[in-house]
Amino acid sequence: MPEEQPPRLSPVTARRWHDGTLVFEGVEFEGESEELARHALEEDRALGDARGVGASLRAAFGFAVLEAASRGTGIPFAPVEARARVLDVALRGRTEAEACLRRLSDERARFLRMQAEQQVRWEAEARAQGYARTERERTLEELRWDEEARAMARGRTVHEIRADAETHAMGHGVRGDTSARAAGRSREAWNRTGLTPEARRREAASGEWAERALNKAGARMLDHRRLGEGLMEVVYSFMGERFVTVVEMATLRVRDAGVCLAGADARVTLESLPSVLKEAIDTDALVITRHV
Repeated sequence: MPEEQPPRLSPVTARRWHDGTLVFEGVEFEGESEELARHALEEDRALGDARGVGASLRAAFGFAVLEAASRGTGIPFAPVEARARVLDVALRGRTEAEACLRRLSDERARFLRMQAEQQVRWEAEARAQGYARTERERTLEELRWDEEARAMARGRTVHEIRADAETHAMGHGVRGDTSARAAGRSREAWNRTGLTPEARRREAASGEWAERALNKAGARMLDHRRLGEGLMEVVYSFMGERFVTVVEMATLRVRDAGVCLAGADARVTLESLPSVLKEAIDTDALVITRHV
């Protein structure tokens, strides 16, 4: 923007940079409609059916009212989330803006409840798998002790004793560490256990991998940082909006899309997520859950 900031709702022109960024070019001449809309905004009035106010000015007015309502209610929003209702906000004013923000807040709260329930299920599964591993390991250890006790008088080596114990355990459906790894394989990308050397090499270059995936999908990575438990937070821009997504470093599978996907976050990857975002934006169904 220029050093001297134009008044609110001024008509301006801009050029679009190759990465989608809008670059300010100049301020256009104003008419009576801009002044009318500016006074309505200052007096906290709706535009209603005022004549001579074009669609672009109505949209700008609606977004300005939403911005003021967002500050008052403490409910954040992104323009793409309110695009379908912005003309209604311009028509009816702050009441409609607050109703729009409350709908977004309710949808986010519903998503967070669903996410919390899903996390509880994952933790229950992890505990069940851990208990099963503990039981298998205890059974294997008891079998080894039994074999060692019976073999002491026969003068057999420890190696022979443990080999027999392993064979006996397999006959009882107990496979020790191998089975434990198999039981936890479904969550290995989440708890960083059982990763192959190739997966670990991919994890080391996860930032570059994420950037390539986003570029391929038409998005632009702005920043990324490592989180705990093998996760990474990726900040990127797509279709003029900023998104924050948490992915698994080893696979780029989405852990938290940062938008409401009705609990289907783990079904998409960082590369496929932008196409899902585009569909949500095009159908005016986008609800952002991570405003950072």
